[in-house]
Amino acid sequence: MTQRGSYVETAGRPAVRFVRTYPHPVERVWAAISDPDQLAQWFPARVDIEPRAGGSIRFSGDPHLQPTSGTVLEYDPPYRLAFSWGRDELRFSLEATG
Repeated sequence: MTQRGSYVETAGRPAVRFVRTYPHPVERVWAAISDPDQLAQWFPARVDIEPRAGGSIRFSGDPHLQPTSGTVLEYDPPYRLAFSWGRDELRFSLEATG
């Protein structure tokens, strides 16, 4: 597994794609990316998420940024989560590997 991302274009916009493999069930990884208490272990801001497509997502507690909000773009547990964060979009796609 390479630690570097790869350049891709999505809907005509530049993006970086990272692929990671974890020795955990997809449900455990889902919790790490969608549960605010688990996100607090690795994400740079506190995240409060309304768990549905079209829901709101709020980011706070980062000493370098003002609190901001975004929109949940996709919410399909335990496989897909996407949300806006400022002008950016973060997309997570999970699949079992074994």
